[in-house]
Amino acid sequence: MTTPKDMVTILERLDGGQIVSPDASKEILAIMKRCRDDSGIRRRMGDLMIVNKTGALDALRSDLGIVYSKGGRIAMAITVDGMPKSDYGPDNAGCLLIAELAKMLVEGLAK
Repeated sequence: MTTPKDMVTILERLDGGQIVSPDASKEILAIMKRCRDDSGIRRRMGDLMIVNKTGALDALRSDLGIVYSKGGRIAMAITVDGMPKSDYGPDNAGCLLIAELAKMLVEGLAK
């Protein structure tokens, strides 16, 4: 069990080269950069570089990542739970909400 705060702490340490070793941290970030699930954080970010990892359970969608914006790096972990309908498509309510929240975070914090 974890929390979004725990995940953001891990992302920040990963980006700082403090997980296992600097080289291992870089490799983990390189793997996360290749994520092709663009249903959440990546959905509305355009050409910004993003490293992320998505997750899903029946009524839950989650995405955590770092957005490398022009205003700086923004680490985020967003989880949506209690969705009334189990839908694994890219346009389900949870993914759409994650995309909107991520966009708001970047717009608000990248200034």
